[in-house]
Formats: sequence, C-alpha cells, structure tokens
Amino acid sequence: ITGICVSLLWPGTLVAASEKLPLAGASMFALLAAGGDTGASVGPWLTGVVTDAVGAVVPAGTLSALGLTAEQFALRAGLLAGVIFPVGALIACLLLRRTSVKDALPAPDAAQPRADDADEAQTHPAS
Repeated sequence: ITGICVSLLWPGTLVAASEKLPLAGASMFALLAAGGDTGASVGPWLTGVVTDAVGAVVPAGTLSALGLTAEQFALRAGLLAGVIFPVGALIACLLLRRTSVKDALPAPDAAQPRADDADEAQTHPAS
C-alpha cells in the first residue's frame, strides 16, 4: 500500500522540478531518481539500525512504568528515526517554494531592440 501511495508523488515531483529548473534537462531527472532510490534504501535500513541499537542498550523491565517493553520502546525509537525523511522532504518542499530559477533570471529589457526588430527594419525601411 505504501508503494502505491508514494508512486503518486513521483509525477508531481517531476512537474515541480521542471517548472522550477526549466533548463536542467535529463540530468535533473537522473539526480531525482538517484535521490529517491537512496532514500528508499537508507530509510528502512536506518530504522532497523536504530531499533537494534536501542534494543541492545535498554535493559528489559526498565520501561515498565511507561507500560512499554524494551522491544516496544526500541521499535518506537526506530520509527522516530525514520521520521527524518518526511521532515527532510517537507523542508525541501518549503525551500523549493521560496526559491525559483525563473525568478532569478533577468527580465528582458524592453528598451533594447530585439534581433528580429533590427532585421525587420532593414527589410522594410521607413519612408
């Protein structure tokens, strides 16, 4: 179910990236795919590593006041570590909304004649 839901994000990511970086081309899409593959492999791995590490450190029975076993606490700690990825995505989206390459490009100067205007003036001289 998660894969189906996440697959809906990919077309939106491509559209947003191509709107913000219109001259990036295929290299942008390759970097997006590499980043997505890295996140999809590192996220679950990090969750497991944190879960195992916390489970090895917390002695059994120490969290009985909270109503948690050591395994439950370790799993919750691992899932909390996995929250890094959606929070990072949210921060990236907010930064992307604030900055844009299109906004940074200089506007065409209306005072300077375009090359098409100069060619037209030579072919149709004013009388």
